[in-house]
Amino acid sequence: MAQKSEVIQIVRELDNQEIVIIELQGSLEHSVEKSYHDMYLGKLETGDNDDYTLTIGNHILVGRKTSLKKPFILCSKCKKSDNENENKIKIINIIKNKISFNLRPTPILLNN
Repeated sequence: MAQKSEVIQIVRELDNQEIVIIELQGSLEHSVEKSYHDMYLGKLETGDNDDYTLTIGNHILVGRKTSLKKPFILCSKCKKSDNENENKIKIINIIKNKISFNLRPTPILLNN
């Protein structure tokens, strides 16, 4: 049986913004939303060197920015128009770093 071959054109459009992977230990649970798409997760703040603080609800997580051993490519598939016979993959950015939050979250205690 013959296999159908496709021509894939890669279009590269990189911007100057850095995109990083946020690595969390455990899982996130939300009582209302089924998806985290376009949802406010928390406040990410930078500290000294490559230290970061992520505040989610009443918890604080402390993490560190590190380089990935192998970079990831963030891409999207472009729609094929009627007069084109090839698929296009658009490279949005190259991800080279991650912020790892590998310690247990610290609860924020409020004094009333």
